[in-house]
Amino acid sequence: MELLFESFVPMLIVGSVMLFFLIAFWVVARQTWALYASAVPILIIAGGFIIDEMVETNREAVWKTINAIQDALVAGDVEEIEKYLTSDAKTTFNRVKWAFDNFDIRRVGVYDMEMEFNDFTSPPTATISFQGVVKYSAKKAENNFGETYVARFNVELEKDGDVWLVTHHVETEGLNPFK
Repeated sequence: MELLFESFVPMLIVGSVMLFFLIAFWVVARQTWALYASAVPILIIAGGFIIDEMVETNREAVWKTINAIQDALVAGDVEEIEKYLTSDAKTTFNRVKWAFDNFDIRRVGVYDMEMEFNDFTSPPTATISFQGVVKYSAKKAENNFGETYVARFNVELEKDGDVWLVTHHVETEGLNPFK
């Protein structure tokens, strides 16, 4: 069922196929009811767009959190990042502060994300895993390890109202082609 809320594409496909057959029937048989009935698939397609915009799935909410953290990392905004961390995420917060003290982050990329949700806990939790790429420049010469940091991130989140907050993260340096 979440597929219907996640994307409007299934409704678009169903509505388009129905619309095609109704218009084809109208062209061949000249039955006016088929032309009037073509409003139904148009409403199905419009409903798919509306549902996609109105309903935010867990997957979309987690992406929203990750995108907000990415933007805050590039902006160097510690307070904004702190909004997306639980009080238990002290290690993650200290890692962010260390990075801001030593580096200017130019760009952050998130690739190959996998998500798992557990709605049976209270609050609901999620575990995500992704390949992260951080482009940076060192503020001090002794911290110049290069200009790109690549790691596999495993992040645990919990739902607080409508927002997913990071509770813990583990990063494994380097490329991990074998997952």
